[in-house]
Amino acid sequence: MAFGPEASQDDLFRDCGVVGLLDSVRAGYSCTVLAYGQTGSGKTCAFVVPMLAYIMELPRMTDEVATKGPYALVMAPTRELAQQIEEETVKFAHFLNYRVASVVGGQDIEQQGFKLRKGCEIVIGTPGRVIDVLERRYTVLQQCNYIVLDEA
Repeated sequence: MAFGPEASQDDLFRDCGVVGLLDSVRAGYSCTVLAYGQTGSGKTCAFVVPMLAYIMELPRMTDEVATKGPYALVMAPTRELAQQIEEETVKFAHFLNYRVASVVGGQDIEQQGFKLRKGCEIVIGTPGRVIDVLERRYTVLQQCNYIVLDEA
């Protein structure tokens, strides 16, 4: 599998077997994908890899770009699932030097807000905490065009 800063979006999609989806997106179609499977079957990877491929086509996250918020938002119903998704996402995102921020209850919202203000490509969180950080203006979603609802 070709994965790293030099990998193209085509490489990622081809290696993951979703070339048809890529063709649809490139043709200008918006895509909604529903997937289900057993625990450990790769569902998280199934949405993380296309999400990273999408972000690869966008401008690098600079201080100026970061003021418009993240490129992608992943929401999960529980803190535990959000943290699990974050752990898996970071495994892939660090190869591309992408920053991932987790916003979940039970942790210091000020620290989470600080991380959001520094800028990140991907935010993973629970619905309640995502609302909290938006209401407190720690981030905005002006350029967030990739949304994943996991186990919704």
